[in-house]
Amino acid sequence: MNKKTYDILVLGLGGMGSAIAYELAKRGVSVCGVEQYSARHNKGGTHGESRIIRKAYPEKPDYVPLLNRSYELWDELEQHWPEELRNECGFLVAAPGDSPYLQDLDNAYQQHPTQHEQWNASEVRQHFPQFSLPESYRAYFDPFGGFLHVGRCLMAHQKLAERHGADLSFDEAVQSWESSENGITLKTNKQIVQAKKLIIASGAWMKPELAKYDIQLKIWRRVIFWYGEQLQFAPERFPSFVIEHQSTGFYGLPAVSDKGVKIGEHNIPFEIEKPEDADQPLTDHEEEVINRCVADIFPMLGSRHQFVKTCLYAVTPDHHFILDQHPEHENVLLAGGFSGHGYKFATVVGEVMTDLALEGKSNLPIDFLSLGRFFGK
Repeated sequence: MNKKTYDILVLGLGGMGSAIAYELAKRGVSVCGVEQYSARHNKGGTHGESRIIRKAYPEKPDYVPLLNRSYELWDELEQHWPEELRNECGFLVAAPGDSPYLQDLDNAYQQHPTQHEQWNASEVRQHFPQFSLPESYRAYFDPFGGFLHVGRCLMAHQKLAERHGADLSFDEAVQSWESSENGITLKTNKQIVQAKKLIIASGAWMKPELAKYDIQLKIWRRVIFWYGEQLQFAPERFPSFVIEHQSTGFYGLPAVSDKGVKIGEHNIPFEIEKPEDADQPLTDHEEEVINRCVADIFPMLGSRHQFVKTCLYAVTPDHHFILDQHPEHENVLLAGGFSGHGYKFATVVGEVMTDLALEGKSNLPIDFLSLGRFFGK
């Protein structure tokens, strides 16, 4: 069996792992990345054509400095890639006027002032007649929002990492890894890899590792629907959005292909035990929830979706990320628990994890994403 040695090993080459491998390789680090599936597989959380990017961030104002840096890094990455990676079609968030979600967004803008507009339901219709919002709703429009071409972004990180010298291995099953004073030893079905450090970015497959320390990572199956209307929902005419409706949250993105406009539900748990359990038939409830939103908010779409896909959320107890050193092994780092709102941060996660691996610290404000919050520290 082949045996190779590197500076840093990255376990998992989805959206985050690929960005980490790229940043490491760009800085001249000897890096190996290992992924159990193909380069652009559809079994995790980095597929489905597009992902929302936005500076409107009610989830927690602490994310805004990381967002600002992620935008800079997406723009930098795009300079090295022949295709558009980020589309600034705008981002709309709308909810009942007294919604706590909007109040959190009010707070985020107060703490980190960023250009935006506030509209009532009538003003939303004037700008985007595709929306049919109740009169009690109010909305924020983020002109810096839009979407990422997730497939292109993933390919850019992988190909550019390899261009900088990274060894990326796909369709390779990990059998075990060990940490010692001498470094990391990882065994797969194809090779033995040794490295000074290991970064685990394995998405939902991180659940067993965190469970050892009583951190309960939940795996949610999410179903995404595409509706065939293209012209009225093209990026030139329609923004990415989050809509609070009937006590839950829906998100959507413009039509970037003949599949049409993309819509999903964000908040209702559909918990599964293992990532492999995601491949189940569509339930009546999952379909009814989306159909109700479409009928009320987007009546011009009709009720017939034409394409369905599942993806995974890896959800931490507080729905915030984990970017930190392993609780037991000094030469192991963890990047996970992105809880369904992480991909827009992939570039800055790559930078942060590279800084932690090489310098032991990051100059960005990431303390709120440390493991210490789960241990009362």
